[in-house]
Amino acid sequence: MIKQFTTFSLLFCLLTVSAFSQQRIMTPVPDRVVTHPLPHNLISTRATMDTLIPNALGLACGDTVYSNPITDLWGFVGGTNEYGDTEKAQRYSFSEVSPFKVTETWVFFASASVVGDANISIKIYSVKSNGAPDVLLGTSDPVKASEILLDDQLVLPTSFTFSSPVLVEVPDFFVSVDFSESYNAQTDTIGIFMTGPNCGSGDDSWELFSTGDWYAINDQDSWRYNSDFWIFPIIEYEAPLNTTDAFVAKNGLQLFPAQPNPAYEQIGLPYELSNGTRVSIEIYAADGRLLRKIDKGQQGPGAYRENLSVADLPAGAYVYGIVTEEARIMSRFIVNH
Repeated sequence: MIKQFTTFSLLFCLLTVSAFSQQRIMTPVPDRVVTHPLPHNLISTRATMDTLIPNALGLACGDTVYSNPITDLWGFVGGTNEYGDTEKAQRYSFSEVSPFKVTETWVFFASASVVGDANISIKIYSVKSNGAPDVLLGTSDPVKASEILLDDQLVLPTSFTFSSPVLVEVPDFFVSVDFSESYNAQTDTIGIFMTGPNCGSGDDSWELFSTGDWYAINDQDSWRYNSDFWIFPIIEYEAPLNTTDAFVAKNGLQLFPAQPNPAYEQIGLPYELSNGTRVSIEIYAADGRLLRKIDKGQQGPGAYRENLSVADLPAGAYVYGIVTEEARIMSRFIVNH
């Protein structure tokens, strides 16, 4: 049975979209609408690891996630559906060309109605000149549809691991959920959480049709949505970083490695701003609980370092976020007393 959370009476604008000489005529009604902090309850201990998140999650609208089924038609906008969408892919941009590996991916599923129990997997692609997925770089270990994590109240990540981590040597790459096997069985219905239809650029979110064609989801041959899928890669660097190496950058916010890491009594969280913006810093426990939120107020362009006492934190892994008006970058540190 597909999990239900809340059904809103709000109807999004009628979309008329053509695909395969058909028309996508629909009035998507949010099946589940959840406002929830980004969970980080599957974090393992890796000293040089970071989690990239879609650009839209740095926006205010990114705190709310949606699951939009297609009214009067089978399936989900962010998943399997009548039109044979076999993959949903999210593009990420890294700040440096230095090689790194994708070791794991979190996907936040809204629905999984399982009959045939198809295999679902993650694929990593390079990026074509037109912005579409290009060369397949690697594939994760499969996860059964019945193993997808769902909850009536929470937004939970399902973890996909790579027996052979995928080496990425380019700054832009795609992470794609492949549920084509569920079409072969014609049994399993899968839905992925996504941001609202006007929360994100739409240029970073793509879908693969059964014809073999890729389309951005804001394309006239797709849903005409400007949204991001909740598909998050976890990356690991080839070698330890130092404070002069760029960690990750998005929308005018650049993050550098926390130092020292592991930390004992105090840790420094360095970051750099390209433009003036309000800044806050969030500290999360490994299970996703927000432990601290530090409001730094308005900060001008330049380099900053937040010196944080961790003497009162139990030993273990923690997630921190640097949040501006246009971006939120989440990284991690370890406390080892």
